[in-house]
Amino acid sequence: MLAAVEVLVVFASGGPMRVPVSLFVAAAAVSVLPGQRTWVVDRANGPGTDFLDLPPAVAAAAPGDTLVIVGQACSPFPGLYTAPMIDKGLRLVGTQTAINVDGQLVIANVPASQSVILQNVSLSGSTQDFSSFGLIVQACAGQVVLDGCRIHYGFPANSVVRFEDCARLTITRGDFQLDTAAVFERCNVRISGSHFRCGGKYAPERPTAACTSLVARDSEVTVLDSRIEGATQRFYFVYYYECRSDPSAPGIRVERCVLRMGRAARAEGNMLVGSSHWLCGYSSGGCATEGSIEARDSTVILDPRSSQQCPVLGVVQDVHSVEASSAWQGLRADATVATSPGALVALGAGYPMQLPIVTSVGLWHLDPAVTTIVGVAPASSHGVSSFRFTADLPTGTIIALQALVLLPNCSLQASIPMALAIVDLPTAS
Repeated sequence: MLAAVEVLVVFASGGPMRVPVSLFVAAAAVSVLPGQRTWVVDRANGPGTDFLDLPPAVAAAAPGDTLVIVGQACSPFPGLYTAPMIDKGLRLVGTQTAINVDGQLVIANVPASQSVILQNVSLSGSTQDFSSFGLIVQACAGQVVLDGCRIHYGFPANSVVRFEDCARLTITRGDFQLDTAAVFERCNVRISGSHFRCGGKYAPERPTAACTSLVARDSEVTVLDSRIEGATQRFYFVYYYECRSDPSAPGIRVERCVLRMGRAARAEGNMLVGSSHWLCGYSSGGCATEGSIEARDSTVILDPRSSQQCPVLGVVQDVHSVEASSAWQGLRADATVATSPGALVALGAGYPMQLPIVTSVGLWHLDPAVTTIVGVAPASSHGVSSFRFTADLPTGTIIALQALVLLPNCSLQASIPMALAIVDLPTAS
């Protein structure tokens, strides 16, 4: 099957130039298997409803299907659904931002040939049992994409956000406010456009401890256009509690990792400060003792355009990366490559491989058999190249964008890849 991809390449020095290209889509190469059926999950049992809750919907769906989740205005939270266990390639998409899932959502054992896409979903505890909720992703050889997801803990709470043995994990537009660290073990993860905070809601009965937001072990972590902060500002009344000087916490802690802090990435460490009377709490000003990033047996690469609250020991170099908007099926999408001023950029699109190829220019993540060149463009004086393309591919397909960058010193380097899901506009019918 041959699927056409219309590409509009925008050059910094002139007008747009249309470049027709084609992408060979082998059935075995499609990341989400072509079930392509849409199921409507609606607790209110509105018109067109297939299921009232997520667990039976997930059980009935075939790999490649989409579950459209309809939000409800019910008390105490809008649209409380039961968290399912997902072990096959599915797309779960909320029709509103107020889609709340109660309990621990588990994604596990997704095959390399399939992908899970979670979009516009919030995870929260119920008023009956705040004790255990969150997200666990483990043993996934396939791509896992979390797009526009939100996890906020309540009080009392015991939030769990844990990722283990994930070969290809992408987190975009995420908002995670946790009472403990998000933990990544043996993962390859890319975080962009997201905010991780440790600490949160008013908690009068419980003194708050210093908290690191992101902990990674034996992983490769790339952070782009995101803010990772330890122990965000939080106050509690102390009518009979003493203000305590708890130790400070870094925003990020890594062990045996490669951590890349790319353009517009910020890590913050925070320390506890107290007042002499009724209130004490966390201040987001000042440096933690450990700094904003604590690294043990790890390599830290800092883009000069990243921002750390405190000095961090690391290798300072540009982190070349690709950012793209959501690729609506049949509509144009924009992609930008953040690189060095004066560089020449070739942007490729294709299917991500389970294991990248080790090359002299870095790790190459696109399958050479199904890769096309979107276009070539010089970087602007700010180090940005812009591209526009249209993907006429089946909804639910996962593609990847990766760039080859020719630097002004004539060295060639590969960028950090960007996973992108081809999606359609969600509807409830």
